Amino acid sequence: MRKWMDIFAAAVWALLPAVALADKDAKDGAAALRKPPAGSVASQLDLKFQLLRASSGPLAASLKQNQRDWDNLLPDQREKFRKEAFAFLQKNPKEQDRLIQYYAKFIAMSADKQDAYRRRAEWLKVVVNSFTPEERRKIEEMTPADRAAKLLERRDQLVAEGKLDLGEPTTIPATQPGK
Repeated sequence: MRKWMDIFAAAVWALLPAVALADKDAKDGAAALRKPPAGSVASQLDLKFQLLRASSGPLAASLKQNQRDWDNLLPDQREKFRKEAFAFLQKNPKEQDRLIQYYAKFIAMSADKQDAYRRRAEWLKVVVNSFTPEERRKIEEMTPADRAAKLLERRDQLVAEGKLDLGEPTTIPATQPGK
């Protein structure tokens, strides 16, 4: 997982110049290069890669390995990373920081916890997609406890109907016999 994030970071870095181009100047129509806002994740990534380029040793070797990994990707894999990197750079700095914090928490988890998280994310995606847009809006307005109960109820319904296979259990069923 960390390897893929390194490749993602390299894709973000590669897109920085394109994202940093400012709107055309009204007077002469020339595009001016604009630096990312100070303190933003984009500016931090820019600084990181400037330091990596200037350094030698393990950091430079890591950058070279990331480049080799990038070169070994299929074109559709590269395009997927480019799109994700561009979408990340288009977010406001607070959202970028929030996403990086979530990722830091995720990579700090043990491999077992990461696998459990991925399994929950897979079934949750199926469950959320089973609701209509109107139902989703109503669910978003619920309290967290009510929302969780509704999602678990739908999960159990989809499992009972054979539309969702959990593989191995991730949590106890939302509806327990005798309750």
